[in-house]
Amino acid sequence: MKRIYLLRHAETQPPGNNPARDMDRPLSDRGHRHAIRVGRYAALCEWVLDRILCSEALRARQTAEAFAAAGSRAPPIEADPCLYQAGPRDLLEYLRSLAETDVSVLLVGHSPSIQEVAVHLAGTGDSVAYARMRAKFPTAALAVLDADIQRWSGLGTGGAELRAFIRGAELA
Repeated sequence: MKRIYLLRHAETQPPGNNPARDMDRPLSDRGHRHAIRVGRYAALCEWVLDRILCSEALRARQTAEAFAAAGSRAPPIEADPCLYQAGPRDLLEYLRSLAETDVSVLLVGHSPSIQEVAVHLAGTGDSVAYARMRAKFPTAALAVLDADIQRWSGLGTGGAELRAFIRGAELA
């Protein structure tokens, strides 16, 4: 069994007059709070992570850091440049290439790829959560999927069960 946590980065500060590159956009205060809420929720559920992987974009790194700081026993965060502009196929191949020793992995990325991979993988599970996830995957939203596979290379269309879909903005 493998568990996949797919987290869209939290809300960023508006670009405004700031000429910063897209990659350098930081989280807004509200985005930071929502990332912490999702991390606290994960800790309360006692979800254990073997790895935290994220895009190298500042907003993804800050989301991963806030999520990890809100819980306990979080592994180090690994920022990977190939996740910044990865499409859904790229993310799926990335997941399929993970080390077999990893049982549960949090991947922090961007829209629309995170949503598309979650929808692609979810074949069973909570139908209400699936409909919500398919309709909108907002910032600081987390999909939790279980795949009954031994090797990551076995991930396929509809091969996972959607266990939860959480939106940071809805958590208190």
